[in-house]
Amino acid sequence: MLKISDSLRDIIKKQPMLLFGFKRRLFNLSRLADLLKPLIEIRTKKPVTKSAVLMNLSRLQDNFLKPVPEEESFKIDNLMVNSNLCTITFYNDENIQKKLVEVYNQSQKEKSYIVINQRPDQVSMILSESFLPKLSSLIKTKPKYIYKGLAALGVQFGGKYMTTPGMFHFLIQQLSLQGINIWEISSTYSELIFYIDQQDTSKAFETFNNLLAQKEEL
Repeated sequence: MLKISDSLRDIIKKQPMLLFGFKRRLFNLSRLADLLKPLIEIRTKKPVTKSAVLMNLSRLQDNFLKPVPEEESFKIDNLMVNSNLCTITFYNDENIQKKLVEVYNQSQKEKSYIVINQRPDQVSMILSESFLPKLSSLIKTKPKYIYKGLAALGVQFGGKYMTTPGMFHFLIQQLSLQGINIWEISSTYSELIFYIDQQDTSKAFETFNNLLAQKEEL
């Protein structure tokens, strides 16, 4: 059976946002104890008091200059940017379904950027703005929503991180701290792609690029 202190270490170590704030003493420990108490009870398999959680949090924070727990050293391999994109959503129906293969094939023929996401009730696409006229000629249905001026920032990393808890959260946190809105996210085995406003591209690129440079210097 896990102790309260061991449970706290494990939770904080695996949650990059908690780890970031805890190491920098940004949290009100009393409120943090309220938040973590139910999670501790699940791990310890017994009721615990808020005061016990608070006491262990305080002890852990006092000793945090010692090697407990350390941030995961994520390494970014490469950054890729695609600009002048837009997102467009249609209500999903039989006519839309019939056109999707044609839309995709035509975009590939023109070497145009495209990502298609489907749900039972709607179909969303992220594509090059230059492809919109062709899309309009293929799909006559009025879109539910369209937004222009997006960019795709692809963050490439080693496949080993797919089994490392907190990798995606860690990357999302970097953009959140910069106040960058994330419109959508997609991924492959070793790449996470953020769709953001094009005006934020430079800031987002520098955020990850500077982080990579700092990691390499350590």
